[in-house]
Amino acid sequence: MPGIELYQVGDFATWQQVAAWLAVMHARFAGETGRLARAAPLLRYDGDFYRRWADRARASLGRSGLRLSRDARRGMAQLFENYDRVIGQLVALPMTFIHGEFYASNVLVQEEEKDLRVCPVDWEMAAVGPGLIDLAALTAGGWTADERAALALAYHAALVPGESRPPGAFLEALDYCRLHLAVQWLGWSVGWSPPPEQAQDWLGEALGLAEKLGLA
Repeated sequence: MPGIELYQVGDFATWQQVAAWLAVMHARFAGETGRLARAAPLLRYDGDFYRRWADRARASLGRSGLRLSRDARRGMAQLFENYDRVIGQLVALPMTFIHGEFYASNVLVQEEEKDLRVCPVDWEMAAVGPGLIDLAALTAGGWTADERAALALAYHAALVPGESRPPGAFLEALDYCRLHLAVQWLGWSVGWSPPPEQAQDWLGEALGLAEKLGLA
């Protein structure tokens, strides 16, 4: 399939275009989740789904052999105690058809005259869930806070007026989705390690977001 992986693209404007493309895709399928779920065996992001990943992350941290600092251990314990609040925020978000792993390594881009062709690959985690889960994946990595906000607001600006939260509430909802992704990766597998270029400090991400959201 032609194109290059998005993570190899240094032009920030291209990333913003991909964020806007993602918003359009989510808006396109927002009213069709029931039909899609009947037509294909999609995952569903509901309370049980989020709770399962929190339980897996708790168990994984307990048996992984990681030497967590006292503060990290306390912070994660408080986060798990408060996780029903996280789940409450997540299940209240609008649902649509999502890729499920919209990381830059799973997105091919190609310039076509004046347009940008965006082609997500590896759809095995496709689901009915909050569109902001995909945006959280797209904005994962070593961005500054301002860069991440600029990417998020490119998505926000591409939504139909009146169909999105105000920017402040929108960015807070995105933080809850980023927190879910961090917890999911902590619970993914004790024995699995990502390729070096895709490695992330998911524990640090979870702790930072939990503190920011008043959960730890």
